[in-house]
Amino acid sequence: MSIGSNIKTEREKKKLTQKELADRLYVTPQAVSRWENGSVEPSIDTLKQMSAIFGVDLDTLTSNENLAKKEPEVTAPAKPEAKEPTLVGMCGRCGKAIYSNTHYAYCTKSVTYSGRGRHHEHVSWHTGDGKTGNGILCDDCLRQNEEAEKQKQIDQQNALTERDHKAMVWGLWVGGGAGLIMILISIGLFVNKNWAAGGWTLGLSPLAAYGFFAVLYCLIKRNTWAGEIFMNISEFGFVKMPGVIFAFSGDGVVAFFIIKVILGILGFLILIGFLALAFFFTMIFSMFAFPYSYCHPAQAE
Repeated sequence: MSIGSNIKTEREKKKLTQKELADRLYVTPQAVSRWENGSVEPSIDTLKQMSAIFGVDLDTLTSNENLAKKEPEVTAPAKPEAKEPTLVGMCGRCGKAIYSNTHYAYCTKSVTYSGRGRHHEHVSWHTGDGKTGNGILCDDCLRQNEEAEKQKQIDQQNALTERDHKAMVWGLWVGGGAGLIMILISIGLFVNKNWAAGGWTLGLSPLAAYGFFAVLYCLIKRNTWAGEIFMNISEFGFVKMPGVIFAFSGDGVVAFFIIKVILGILGFLILIGFLALAFFFTMIFSMFAFPYSYCHPAQAE
């Protein structure tokens, strides 16, 4: 008997329909029908499952054809087809086409302008996590952008270090000069036997030297409010003088120029006065702010 006949015989012995057997084997009834008709033969694993269902050994189903000894043919797994790379986009920096099989990263593009009239355009790219952004960069541009960022940080650090050095040098020169001038003035007062004024001048010379040193140091280093204090006070010195009405005659023109000169001198004196006042209050502030400015790094541009 064939395998199909054996399957049908054992199924009928168990009083199972083709559908009931198919449900136990997780196949369709049509598959069971084709097995019994001899159209196709079930696999060894399926025969083993049916032998367990029917309660017979495998030889009973195979009619001693030793199919149980046959090992299933091992086929090599099919190699996955290589997918063609897809176009991701165009590099925002060099315009090169970027495909999915190359290294790239999403970046955020920012544009700033500088110079008179803001005609100088500066474009910078910020990588972030590399997965989000309004642009995309290829591998070469990513490497160049990373090198540019490193060089920018180095340049900024060098500029801050140079500013620290400049603040110290200018502060010492100006502070030392102010102290020396105070000492020379006190010596002149002593020579003229003005002991009180000379003593006061000599006593205040260290304070003046420290004040000029501190204000220059804080203004150059720019990590305190010294610059804001100076600008906020000195801007009051820029006063717009009133217009002058004059008769269109020889005397009127002369009077016009005289009044304009007087107003110009007055405006200049007002400006000098507010600049001196701004410098004085900035110096007072800087004398207390110097320890903080010295212990903290300079502020970047």
